Amino acid sequence: MADYIFHSGLFFPVALKSDYQASGDWPMDGVGVSAEIHEAFSSKNCPEGRICGTGPDGMPAWSDIAPLTGAEKVMQMESQRNALLTQAQNVISIWQTELQLGLISDKDKKSLIVWIEYIQKVRAIDTSTIPVNWPELPA
Repeated sequence: MADYIFHSGLFFPVALKSDYQASGDWPMDGVGVSAEIHEAFSSKNCPEGRICGTGPDGMPAWSDIAPLTGAEKVMQMESQRNALLTQAQNVISIWQTELQLGLISDKDKKSLIVWIEYIQKVRAIDTSTIPVNWPELPA
């Protein structure tokens, strides 16, 4: 007896069949596989650049990850930009408060200026030009 049903690159535990059926997610045409096959195709065993897909026999098989489209690359670079800006904002937030209150030291004010210049450079990057050369984080 199979431990899992494999369908469209996904494993469904047979032990949870009634739950999947109740939610309407139980695959009608999956292939029964053992716990060993499930383990062999788990994400921790996935080779670099591959993904669990379905072979011609309906069984699990390693497939190449499709390359990103141009739009997906741009979205990835936009996400990277947002992460860099969030990181920078986290660094400067206390300095901005100190500046507004007139409590900032000269050293921190100079650091704030360096980080603001970094933020300006990150914002100015054209993310549609791949690869993106991000500016180095300030020290």
